[in-house]
Amino acid sequence: MSENVLYILGAGFSAPLGLPIMSNFMNRARDIFCDNPKEMKHIGSYLRKIRDLGFVRNYVEFDYFNIEDILSLIEMQALGNARQKERVDIRRFIADVINKSMPEFGPAASTPPSRDDKIYGNFNIPRQKYGENIMRSYGYGLFVANLIKLIVGPDQDSNFRELNICRDFSSNGSNYAVITFNYDTVIEKIIERIISNTYPTNTNSNLTIIDKYKNRVNFFKDQGIFTLAKLHGTASEPSSITPPTSRKLDSEKMTPVWRLSYNLIAEANHIRIIGYSMPKSDNHFRFLLAAGLSKSKNLKSIDIICLDENGDVRQRFASVINHKHRFVNGDVAEYLAVLEEKSKNQHTADSRIRECKFEHLEQAHTEYIKTYLKD
Repeated sequence: MSENVLYILGAGFSAPLGLPIMSNFMNRARDIFCDNPKEMKHIGSYLRKIRDLGFVRNYVEFDYFNIEDILSLIEMQALGNARQKERVDIRRFIADVINKSMPEFGPAASTPPSRDDKIYGNFNIPRQKYGENIMRSYGYGLFVANLIKLIVGPDQDSNFRELNICRDFSSNGSNYAVITFNYDTVIEKIIERIISNTYPTNTNSNLTIIDKYKNRVNFFKDQGIFTLAKLHGTASEPSSITPPTSRKLDSEKMTPVWRLSYNLIAEANHIRIIGYSMPKSDNHFRFLLAAGLSKSKNLKSIDIICLDENGDVRQRFASVINHKHRFVNGDVAEYLAVLEEKSKNQHTADSRIRECKFEHLEQAHTEYIKTYLKD
């Protein structure tokens, strides 16, 4: 019997790729503007607006470096002045910073290119860009390939050009779904890369998949394979963005995504939260999680993986989730490294001559929890 596995991804999931998180979002915006002030003059005007907010601290407690506090204040000012343009600008500001921070796919790491390069490639982060070191990891591609249950078979030249997506492996009956808070398009870019590097063996079904993929709400839903819900919208469509302010449910456009997320939580057998710290200010998701879990039919496990320097994150989750859960003070790089290691056992150099199934996520998750769980 298949089981529903739900991943809930926060900013910590994308952070190793150089995407900004709450605490460094403003610093990233300044770096992007200084790199190209003419092209990024919109960001510059917003930075000046934010600089002028400094006087607010004379009256109320205000975190001048917290993007949520800053944008909430600007939005309230716009509300008081009935200036709808301000909110549109907030979305554009967020989208510009995220899109400029998105890493590009790098060149193949070997000659001839490895199987990984041929199928999904690796993101390339230039050394010292915005203070980040270079990261060459195929873990993100492996993660997505497992989510969509990718099977790749070689063509006559053993070039892995045929794409076949399977509903269910005999050794892995999990149905995967993702809820993400992130504006970035890391998962989408990898799927696009996989599609562009392969050609469909079943034209009718796979071309339909590509068409449905463009709606940004859920991938492959009709095929029952993989669902993606982007709670806060996507940087590729700035109009969909829900800013990190107090008004997260105002957008009618995003209501179906929140409804989808509610159902995914209710139907999940296993929930895995990665890189999300459950901030006190995020009551919207806290109540969404509570509402979904209240309708849960057969929830078996909740695993949380998040960096936690002083124990605050663990405590916040413990205060919200009464269901038995496991908390690991760790990051996504370690998690993906275990997945890479597990994949090597089957996907060896001679795998070019046979079918490759990406079905190692359950084994990798079990081993990661066993290895890194301290309690």
